[in-house]
Amino acid sequence: MAYLHCHNCDWAQDDFWTWRYNPIICFWSDIKWLWRPRFFKLDNWFIEELSRYTKVPVFNFNGKVFSWNWLILEFIKNLKVFLKQRWWTYKSFVKDPNKICPKCSSKSLDID
Repeated sequence: MAYLHCHNCDWAQDDFWTWRYNPIICFWSDIKWLWRPRFFKLDNWFIEELSRYTKVPVFNFNGKVFSWNWLILEFIKNLKVFLKQRWWTYKSFVKDPNKICPKCSSKSLDID
């Protein structure tokens, strides 16, 4: 996996996808983890940040959230990441002759 970002602006994309890391695997992992109805504890800052990013209201009961509420949030987050992805694989990035930032058109892209 490799994280791609621009040094000229704040644009970044998720790690390149592989057979082991891709949207289908992420969605399936979330379903397996969150399908069973229960409350679980998360840090308040994490709840607030992901809720703000996804625009999904999270019902926070003293740091505990309901699994189905969090499942909806994870689906929206994964969908946003999926739609924001410019280069899906490392191979597609390497083959692209026009590697410019989608936000600022800079060529200062970097892989971490």
